Amino acid sequence: MEDEPPQAVRNCRTCKRDLPEVEFRSVKDPTKFTGQCTSCRVRQKERVAESRAAVAGLRNIASRLSPRKATKRTDLLADLTPPRRTAPTPLPVNSQQPPSTPALFRSLAPAVQGPFTPGEVDNPSSFTPTLSMPTVVLGTPIPPSTLSAAPVVLGTPIPQESLPITPSLPPQDQRRGRYTRQRTFNPRPRPQPQERQFNQIVDSPFTGDLNLPALSEEDQVLVREFYSALNDDNMLSCLRCKERWFDMKRNKLNICSRCISRDRKRASDEPYFFSAANKLDFGEVPSNLPDLTMVEEMLIARVHVHVKVLQVRGTQYKYRGHVVHFLRNVGKLFQELPVLPENLDIVLLRPPTMDGDPRLQQQFARDFRVRRSCLLIWLRYLQRHHPGYREIVVREDLLQRLPVDGSIVDSIVTETEFNALQSRIFNGTPDYEGVTVLEDMSRGAQAQHQMSLPSIRRTPINEFNHSQPLLSLAFPTLYPEGKADFTEPRLRSITYQDYLAHAMRWQDGRFARHKTWPFVALNTLLRAQVRKRSNYFVRQQEGRRGALTRAELEEAMAKPDEPEAQALIQSITRQAAVIRGTRPYWYKQRKELEAYAYNLGRPGLFVTASAADYHWESLYRHMPRFQEWQAAPEAARMALSRQLLRDNAHIAAYHFHKRYTLFRSIVVKQKFNLIDFWGRYEWQGRGSSHHHGLYWLSGHPDLDPDNDESRTRFARVWGYHVSAVNPEPQRIQAPGEGNPLTLNLLQQPLTVQLLSMVVNRVQRHHCNNYCMQLNKRTKQVECRFGFPHGQRLLASLDKLPHSKHWCFRGERNDSQINHYNRLLTVAWLANTDISPCTSLQQVVDYAAKYCSKSEKKSESFAQIGKALMPRVKDQNPLISFTSKLLNQLVAERDYSKQEVSHLLLGLPLQEGSRTCLYVDCRNPGRHSRSLQMDGDEVDETPNVYEKYKQRPESLGDLAYVSFLKYWNFRPRDPSKWKQWQPGNVNGRPRVLVYFPRYQADPEGQQWPDYCRVKLTLNHPHRHLDELLTFDGQTFRSHVQAFSYCWQHHSHSDDHYGRPKEVQLQPQEDQYEALPVEEEYDDEDWMRLAALLPDNPLTQEGLDLLGRRDIDVNYDWTRHVGTYPELRASY
Repeated sequence: MEDEPPQAVRNCRTCKRDLPEVEFRSVKDPTKFTGQCTSCRVRQKERVAESRAAVAGLRNIASRLSPRKATKRTDLLADLTPPRRTAPTPLPVNSQQPPSTPALFRSLAPAVQGPFTPGEVDNPSSFTPTLSMPTVVLGTPIPPSTLSAAPVVLGTPIPQESLPITPSLPPQDQRRGRYTRQRTFNPRPRPQPQERQFNQIVDSPFTGDLNLPALSEEDQVLVREFYSALNDDNMLSCLRCKERWFDMKRNKLNICSRCISRDRKRASDEPYFFSAANKLDFGEVPSNLPDLTMVEEMLIARVHVHVKVLQVRGTQYKYRGHVVHFLRNVGKLFQELPVLPENLDIVLLRPPTMDGDPRLQQQFARDFRVRRSCLLIWLRYLQRHHPGYREIVVREDLLQRLPVDGSIVDSIVTETEFNALQSRIFNGTPDYEGVTVLEDMSRGAQAQHQMSLPSIRRTPINEFNHSQPLLSLAFPTLYPEGKADFTEPRLRSITYQDYLAHAMRWQDGRFARHKTWPFVALNTLLRAQVRKRSNYFVRQQEGRRGALTRAELEEAMAKPDEPEAQALIQSITRQAAVIRGTRPYWYKQRKELEAYAYNLGRPGLFVTASAADYHWESLYRHMPRFQEWQAAPEAARMALSRQLLRDNAHIAAYHFHKRYTLFRSIVVKQKFNLIDFWGRYEWQGRGSSHHHGLYWLSGHPDLDPDNDESRTRFARVWGYHVSAVNPEPQRIQAPGEGNPLTLNLLQQPLTVQLLSMVVNRVQRHHCNNYCMQLNKRTKQVECRFGFPHGQRLLASLDKLPHSKHWCFRGERNDSQINHYNRLLTVAWLANTDISPCTSLQQVVDYAAKYCSKSEKKSESFAQIGKALMPRVKDQNPLISFTSKLLNQLVAERDYSKQEVSHLLLGLPLQEGSRTCLYVDCRNPGRHSRSLQMDGDEVDETPNVYEKYKQRPESLGDLAYVSFLKYWNFRPRDPSKWKQWQPGNVNGRPRVLVYFPRYQADPEGQQWPDYCRVKLTLNHPHRHLDELLTFDGQTFRSHVQAFSYCWQHHSHSDDHYGRPKEVQLQPQEDQYEALPVEEEYDDEDWMRLAALLPDNPLTQEGLDLLGRRDIDVNYDWTRHVGTYPELRASY
């Protein structure tokens, strides 16, 4: 076998960098090479695309200058974006609002102004127009008298009488127009857009004049671009699916893109997907039916799917744990209605000090209001129209026991000792299951009164069955005619996730606004995913090593810290990594974020954006009663905001996602030259959204932490953009002063006065229990964010005590102001936290803090597994254990209604600019097998490393790391493998997530594995033994081969670390959270949860049957042989 030469290196003719030869491989013909590297080709393609867009935009501008009459607009279209050929409305001459021209046109304006010199590129204001028509600034009306002298920017509507006889920009050839093409218009290609320079001061200093602009001209344009995009985001309705939502992308027939995509391959005999014929039309609620309160709906529901727990706490609805469908008393469904109040599944927790509080009584009077006539109207309607209610009996005597119009809170809320309540249930370890609805009330004392809960039959109903329409029976006000329940038989099937998203977007919004339905929907969705993942895992496990008996499982879990038990637990919990929001899911995201840092280097910025969801005008204009909200005084508007936010959490969830996406793509990207990002959504204690983001920037200053000059320059440059300077340090809010967070900035001058109002409202830090923690070293209670800070005149980098990295400290004249950037604060109109990143250690600490947050109930996976063992059934023990463990992980945290809406709408919890690929670095003999399930058959497919070894001959010199980063190898046929297309969405190299990452310590035990991985990544090979032979030499071990390679070869960075490089680990947090008075005791919740059935899944519903004391002591002799038809199933 011939010796393999070292990997070749080429020099890029554009960026002049020496890079591996694979970077120059042609996309069309992988056997050939180009003169440019992949990155330069991507940038070139982007420039070409922008140039083409410029030509199209300029042709559109030219057509606007034609004497054609503008398209007539109807009243219906008056508030929409103008048609392409309609000139924009002129602004007053003295308006302070700069033109809202798209950034592309602004940057392309010089492209049609004739030749330019290189100096003019750096100074756009020095361009000399050569067209015969004067230049007009976009959106500025020019009087005819000044037309000859005023500069005119492209796109300005010019009076008809002022047009020259011969247009300088000839009109386009229109098929239906009256003009013909006079000559071909070939504008000069525009120069490459200049990146913003970080080392320049862009914001003017504060002089005390509050009427001066707070932002530069370029930043003001970005703000208006951002708000123009927000204004263009509107709710529209689709005629086919009857959804009313955002981003519908309708055609001329008002059919949304989702329906068009679903029905593109529809057969002639099939119904439209989202149609009544396919049982996906929920219908309308007749207007003559009255709105029911929460309790009224429970009184007429045939199935109660949850225990409702009300507690005095918080501002939004929240949810914990499982919702179990169960039956009460005897029988499958309630045959006699209404249900009496004392039989409702409601538990109320309230502080004893609020027994006589009038606010508490008013709240319960509203929530527990019952109107006898309204119940009768609904029951009669359901009897006539709902298939599930046709055979019910409406008991007049039960109706007479309900108030004509009054509260039934006294019938439900009866104080009992908790021990008496606990005596109703069995002794044992409960599953943590329950529902919490948290209302807007003041925080109370720890002691609470526990209310009695009626007896419950402990037999769960399978929510995944297809025989009983449980959703329509549990929520009759949402399904008044019983239509479109998920269990309905359909010609074209739908997934449960898509079904729930369809309901959330339904045109009247009744599903999303319901107080309970979203929580039930999310819980059943998560548990359906658990059920699927459990079955998948067990079949994979049995395909590898056979079925696992209960005895083997007990033996493994008897010592949960042993390797065998740890391996089993880890393999199970990995199944939960795809279930969004669980602990394993966020652990997976943490590893991906660390891989971003290793692959892309140190990011430029950390930015956290919080929500002002009580104030944003862009949010409430999508909600009902917007005109009332807009005209209300501040106090009344806040009260209305709370109500609208609670009832329309789905709109708030989507709006925050959309607002942040536009903010990142318009403001952050253009302000800081954004090239890559990673971010996650999180929900505050009161349920509102906020976003944590890391941003990789182009052109930001480098930093050598060990060099004083480098640190000084880094701090000086970032000090231009980030500071804690308060324009009015002594500012006091004046009486009757307006709320700046409710403004639409398209209609406001962006002055220092506005900046000061926003900064003092949202950027001022107030210490509370959240930040006041115990310093482990000083034993003093301190603000963990370091407030109050000392004032400083210059930005600098400081190393905090007991910290491994430097921390940026900006200029400051106010001890309580957070760091902020003027543009980001003004544009976002809510709290932002911005901090330049100084090291990869910060990223690792950040990932450990924000991607691995443990809830207070969290235990180790092994502890959870050991606690679950007593309830694992003998039949199919592995699937029982797996499903219980995964369900426990799903149930261990809280969900606010905004987060529930976010998940049901299918919005992302985490976003990144790159695709992550997991790379198994263990010995190939230990690589996980890739199995696919096809019915009962288990099919094994090649894993990534096996595909690399089987690559085509034309890719023989391709290194494994290049194969992983640059090639699409998803097709089974290797001839269809292609290199990433530069410029495409997926054209960027993948981020490689290595597992495990062996220590690069030559004296350590993992050094041989580290050497093997480094050789595997960088040396082309088809068999592992080939890594020991290259350059005409044969080595005895991977250690010896890598030592030679390290001395004689030069490879591109594989992001696996360098020899002797210390692997970064999260630093220990120097602060310890103080004990805070809890609003409820976990032990109480554990006991309350015990009131629910013990087994969340149907296949586990018989876990305890046959092993309970009552079963063991019972004489079953007379029942033997009673059901012979079931014998084959057991």
